[in-house]
Amino acid sequence: AESLRMDLANAISQLPEVQVRAAHSIQSSKSDADTVRNVARTLQVDVLIYSHLTLDASHFVLHMEMIRGEDAAHMASFRYEGSRSELLSLRSKVQRDVFSHLSLTQRSEQHALGSTNDANAYEAYLLGRSLLEQRTDDSLRNASVAFTKSAAADPHFSGAYAGMAHAEMILAEHEAIPVAEGYQKTREFAQKALAEASASSEAHAL
Repeated sequence: AESLRMDLANAISQLPEVQVRAAHSIQSSKSDADTVRNVARTLQVDVLIYSHLTLDASHFVLHMEMIRGEDAAHMASFRYEGSRSELLSLRSKVQRDVFSHLSLTQRSEQHALGSTNDANAYEAYLLGRSLLEQRTDDSLRNASVAFTKSAAADPHFSGAYAGMAHAEMILAEHEAIPVAEGYQKTREFAQKALAEASASSEAHAL
């Protein structure tokens, strides 16, 4: 769920006229009116999106609610459902629905840059993201393996290369691998990510 949330936030951030606050800026998962107004005022945001993901071996259901920050008024609800292999199509669907309900002025949605249409690549990518968040040396090595599998399934998937760069950087910072070698790999993978999607914020940050 955390990996998917980060990926969807990235897709929404690519919409014209939209700025996305870091998800971890919100300290509470409560969605009552007082909490919504306080979060909106503190983070200076106009809209909050709350979501809930249910996932089993073969099926997912994602519920999302868009709430106006100033008065906690309900704006829209979305429900997405399908097989695990259809998770990768969520980026474009969420991007389209958010774009539509925010009444943005551009004529068309932007494609979720750096994404993939390969279900195996996306599954491995989500696993890598989950492992990356654990921040242990073993989980980081396993994350690197998962991102490598993702890139092998889709050699043009920028997110996979950015994930590989991120894992190598943290391993180098932990001195779990030779530092110079780790930073060199970080640069190489980040450059590959940018070659596939020049707007990749993660690759630029690395």
